Amino acid sequence: MEDLILQKRSLAYCKECKTIYISNLPCPLCLQRQNKKLTEAIQHWQLCLDAAYGEGLGTVLRDSNDERLKDLIERRLLYDTEAVFEQALKGE
Repeated sequence: MEDLILQKRSLAYCKECKTIYISNLPCPLCLQRQNKKLTEAIQHWQLCLDAAYGEGLGTVLRDSNDERLKDLIERRLLYDTEAVFEQALKGE
């Protein structure tokens, strides 16, 4: 049975990683590299957001009279951000 399964799979060579992998699947080393870059980008966004709060973003939003700007920031940029960070970095 295992021989039959192995015969149906062909191998491929990834020029980027210089590795051999099962051709009907993505290159695992490329996926790891992409995941690392995505994790680093999410961590960077989290640090930027923390810095913005440290520099007074919460106070500015609270005190601002521009309701449209407050709504856009809170609803589009900050909505559920912490949950997104936690979910995205969970597999780290």
